[in-house]
Amino acid sequence: MASIPWSDEEIRIIRDNYEKVDCVSDMMVLLPGRTYNSIRTKARDLGLISRFLPTHNEEFFNEPSEINCAIAGFVAADGCVTDKGRLTINIGRKDREHLVRIAKLTEYEGNVYDYQSRFSVAIDSEGKPVRIPGTTLTSNVQIQAPTWIQDFEKHWGIVPRKTFLMKAPNISGNRLCLAYISGLIDGDGWIGVSSPESYMIGLMGTKELMTWVKQIFDSMSPLCSRTPSHLKSVSEKNSFEYKVSGVKAYWIGKLFLTLDIPRLDRKWDNLRHFISIVEGRKTHSKRMITNLNKIKPSDDVLKEFGIYEQSKSFLSSLVVSPKSSSENLSIEEDDTLSDPDM
Repeated sequence: MASIPWSDEEIRIIRDNYEKVDCVSDMMVLLPGRTYNSIRTKARDLGLISRFLPTHNEEFFNEPSEINCAIAGFVAADGCVTDKGRLTINIGRKDREHLVRIAKLTEYEGNVYDYQSRFSVAIDSEGKPVRIPGTTLTSNVQIQAPTWIQDFEKHWGIVPRKTFLMKAPNISGNRLCLAYISGLIDGDGWIGVSSPESYMIGLMGTKELMTWVKQIFDSMSPLCSRTPSHLKSVSEKNSFEYKVSGVKAYWIGKLFLTLDIPRLDRKWDNLRHFISIVEGRKTHSKRMITNLNKIKPSDDVLKEFGIYEQSKSFLSSLVVSPKSSSENLSIEEDDTLSDPDM
């Protein structure tokens, strides 16, 4: 059934009163025949801000911290901000609890809504949205937070229509940078198997953002000269992939997991499993032991993340396996900045 068009008089009434009344029900008296949801939707389309919107901590993103950097990274990957000061995050239902956690941390008193649709939306190689048939279960929050939107741009370069415009964040410090990257991985990244016994950390974004991520990783865990990095565009719309695996994924992963931040455990449990495999082996190939020492973060970095003594003990306990290297865990370094289709 088609909706009834809004008359000029109805639009005048909603413009003149929406930001003054105490509740939407008052607007329903002024607009007989209009439902609660239709009034809220029309007001949102007109850019009107109600006095009765759910509250939130307006100062939450004022100064970068590990927790708000992680959430900002997730917003950069999976959120949408508008010129009218609204933040929307729409994710798969399986990750609903992550939205609930974010709402609690930011003191947002509104609801997390659940939806079911007959299709999902993806971005094609030309940057255009396309519909993909099939039932999709999602969870969503919409927060009117103009102060947050200003802070997102100031500290993290998050702007409206950001997908192909994201810049490197304006933050410093290893822990804050990794917290932000953790949020990016939760939204637009993955942690999984790259070979039968090796894991990979990967994520996608603009060339500038992925280059920044690579610089951060390289500053903490040295490159292996054996494997050069490369950068290849996916399309004209500025989309790139960056990934590390093997020994480098082990060390970067160790640093990530020291942070006490909100994260999607379904992804990071893969990394915990990989680290447990590496540290659970009693013997390793000579080449792997060499790489573990060669790509190890500096002592200062290990101390900053609180794992210096643990790492020192682990490296000193390594024993070369009498078996051939092919029978040992294959976690050679792979560090690439490339096309996701490769």
